[in-house]
Amino acid sequence: MACPRITQSFPRACKQTPGVKKIWLANKADLISYGLNAAADTVSGLTFSGATGSNLAFYSITFEKGVASIMETPALNIQNSVTSYKPQIQGFLAGMDATARALFYQLTQAQVVAVVQTLDGSYFIAGISNGLDCTAANWGTEAGADGKRGLSFTLEGLEPSPPYLLATTLSFETSYVVS
Repeated sequence: MACPRITQSFPRACKQTPGVKKIWLANKADLISYGLNAAADTVSGLTFSGATGSNLAFYSITFEKGVASIMETPALNIQNSVTSYKPQIQGFLAGMDATARALFYQLTQAQVVAVVQTLDGSYFIAGISNGLDCTAANWGTEAGADGKRGLSFTLEGLEPSPPYLLATTLSFETSYVVS
């Protein structure tokens, strides 16, 4: 396989707001297939099976500003010509109720696929090839007056490519999200 080459210039980006607004999680085992527009680096369709009996497979988590992120770090081994990608999603949800406890338990057990909506309105999908696993989680309260009280978690994966954008024609929130 030929190695990719730099094929375009990259102008300076406009001012953007960093951060994650919302994520949706689905069980990786329920993902049957996906459509990929390689030229546009976008996922154009998803097919699920499983608990819902339809493509309605994603469950949403909405965040306050400044408490969630998605980062991508390549793992490069020049000597062996190996490149892989390590998506990492971190988030914090305030509260210590039964819903937060259930999410804490489920995250530590499940392998998931995640769709992430950034604060600028872009949608990315991470873990589509190999899934994401919870590598760290805390559910509790800190002692200080300004301490956190709730659920912190980190999801990580090992993928053959960086997260793809979702095609704008996908109608993600109406076609794939459990309401």
